[in-house]
Amino acid sequence: MERFSYRYTLSKRALKLYEDYGEVRAWFDEFSTVRSPRTACDYVDMLADFLEGCGMSPGELVEMNSAQAFQVMKNWALEEMRRGGRSTGRLYTIWNAVKSFLKFHGIEVKNKPPLQERR
Repeated sequence: MERFSYRYTLSKRALKLYEDYGEVRAWFDEFSTVRSPRTACDYVDMLADFLEGCGMSPGELVEMNSAQAFQVMKNWALEEMRRGGRSTGRLYTIWNAVKSFLKFHGIEVKNKPPLQERR
């Protein structure tokens, strides 16, 4: 039985984050052990999407305090809502992936996303 390999399950941009940033590698390795490896892969891909959208690196994100991180997340979520390209559910999922990454690095974002259900 072959052991799980991140190389075959991460998207290209998630693989680049994994290989280039120790912050992401440590989070992914623990998350895939404690939770599901598939969920860990999805979360790294969502983190890559978030970081690309706000123009930051993982290192810059983990250097923030809780209030700063929330402000960046809030601005990103509001901009994504304005664009209208994603469902509210997808934005919540990405929000939770970023919160998980931050929590792993000792940054607790307790605020809820500023998203309202579309009617």
